[in-house]
Amino acid sequence: MKKSLFVILLFFKLFNSLYAQSSTDSIERFIRNAGTDTTRIRLYKELGDFYVKVEPQQALRFSKEGIALSRSKAELQLLPDLYFNLGYAFNSLGDNDSAIIYLRKSLDIAEGRKNVPMQIKSLNLAGSIFTTRAVYKEAAEALFKALGLAEASGDASQAAVVNSSLSVLFYNQRNFEKAISYGEKGLQILKVRGDAKSLGTSYLNVGLIYADKGDDRKAKEYYENALDLFKKIDAKLHIATTYGNLSLLGSIDINEKIAYLLAAQKIWDEVAPDHPNAVGNTGNLGTAYFTATTDSNFSKLKAGDGIVKDKDFLLKKSEELLTIACEKCRQLEFDRDLHYFTGELAKVEEAKGNYKLANQYLNEYITLNDSIYSQENKNKIAAVEGEREVAIRDKQIELNKISISAQRKIRFALIGGIILLAIIGTLLFRQSRLRRKTNYTLLKLNSELDEANKVKARFFGIISHDLRSPVANLVTFLNLRQEDPGLFSKEQADRHQAVITASASSLLETMEAMLQWSKSQMDNFKPRMRTVVVREVFGHIRNNFPDMHHLKISFQDPDDVSFVTDEDYLRTILHNLTANASKALQQSPGGIIEWRAARKGNEVILSISDNGPGADEEQIDALYNKEAAVNSKNGLGLHLIRDLAKAIGCVIEFSSEKGKGTTFKLVLNG
Repeated sequence: MKKSLFVILLFFKLFNSLYAQSSTDSIERFIRNAGTDTTRIRLYKELGDFYVKVEPQQALRFSKEGIALSRSKAELQLLPDLYFNLGYAFNSLGDNDSAIIYLRKSLDIAEGRKNVPMQIKSLNLAGSIFTTRAVYKEAAEALFKALGLAEASGDASQAAVVNSSLSVLFYNQRNFEKAISYGEKGLQILKVRGDAKSLGTSYLNVGLIYADKGDDRKAKEYYENALDLFKKIDAKLHIATTYGNLSLLGSIDINEKIAYLLAAQKIWDEVAPDHPNAVGNTGNLGTAYFTATTDSNFSKLKAGDGIVKDKDFLLKKSEELLTIACEKCRQLEFDRDLHYFTGELAKVEEAKGNYKLANQYLNEYITLNDSIYSQENKNKIAAVEGEREVAIRDKQIELNKISISAQRKIRFALIGGIILLAIIGTLLFRQSRLRRKTNYTLLKLNSELDEANKVKARFFGIISHDLRSPVANLVTFLNLRQEDPGLFSKEQADRHQAVITASASSLLETMEAMLQWSKSQMDNFKPRMRTVVVREVFGHIRNNFPDMHHLKISFQDPDDVSFVTDEDYLRTILHNLTANASKALQQSPGGIIEWRAARKGNEVILSISDNGPGADEEQIDALYNKEAAVNSKNGLGLHLIRDLAKAIGCVIEFSSEKGKGTTFKLVLNG
């Protein structure tokens, strides 16, 4: 859309240079046939963008047409751009009051729609206008607000523009330090992101500040940087302007001054002889020739490039150039420049001895001075200002009518939309709360179910591990009696039968304890903490593991230790560790297992040592690694010890030495 529109606008622009009215009619016909209002408004906006810097009157017309068509919500998004173009065009036409009104409208709408780039543009242009009008407080407020928005949004290009505007503001207040500071900030940004022309212009502006400050060395450095950039892109008008600025430096001698002015004059004569800067350059060159006639400058003057070291020649060239400059100023109505150059021309004629002509120019100089600075002129300006106030009010009334008409048509639609959005928002909020509550309940139930499954697995592990060995011993004894009844003597048989009977009784006691414990654990998943006497726990282990001919078990509790923990968890851990030690010593005659209980500070340490063959870290991997496989023959084994120890906050330490035995330490909070 934008590409095709640009081609159309370019065609109309070229056509307009030959047939202005016909081009305007063609544009109007094209817009009328564009289709929807939205398309036509976008065309008016793009046309305003195109014409605002070249033909402000046309930009005014197209922007107003676009505003009049803006009704729907989709179309309102272009209103800030349309109002900005109106403000820009009025500023170009010199109507600053109207420009401020439309820029404020652009700003208000852009703020409502959170259009930050347009807010920055509107504030920056308004601040520049206030600077021109010497309303410095309002200028500072607008520009600093624009700078804050540009920096917050990360828009470096806009920040560079606003910094340049702030530089101009402080320059007008003769605060050169701050003017240079903000000018340099804009310059640094443009060095990274700006094009050559923008960067060169920034160098030129900062150099002008240094020149007015009296720092000719710094000013010349910046002018020369600008000149290098302008030469690279062959920006002839900018090159000529830079030469003119260099000629005004007080630190250069008369030869450099004339050389710069001649170089600038050559460009102006080729490109734009009627440009305001070209007229000023002609007059300044004439003034330079006259300055060269003074004794101090004349002694330094060098002949060459059309310059003759002769005072009559210099006075003649000065008269010729100043006369040309004055004539062009009269034609173009540049009264301020004419005022200055007639004064210089009067000095030249006086030096030549033409007193009558000098007096004539002097009278013109006085007349212009009175005209420009007289009270009558001030009164005229005040009268015009009053008329402008009336015109502004009339325009404001017209704009208010347009705005009311547009708002009336969208008001009900907006109200209905707000109500509908409120209803939808309420329903979504209620649905979200219900979903969150349901998800929380499901999560809690899943967590409880998972914990219950873990407890169930632990119960089966306990039963498998604690019941397998005694039952296996009983089955083995019965099988031996059946296969070879005479294997044991009556005394041996009675002794084994007594041991098995004791084991069976202990097993029954253990089963009852485990069933009772499992029931309590199903009702309450967490360990039940209460005071446990180690002596009683050791007694339980003694009952389950009586001494045998190849194995002796001892229990050492000199301090009669007691502490708070879950007794069932602790018994199961000790039972499993004792069973593992017993199995390790089955093939070792003279086996010894020793349990010790001791208190160390706030900790209770229970240790079990044996003199068996020892074990390596791979064999006890299940004690520390959750991913280790479960031994189906021996139940959960070390997995069970690990899980139960973790539940009661018990730390297990392991040490072993091949051929000398193994030691486990249980460290619990006392």
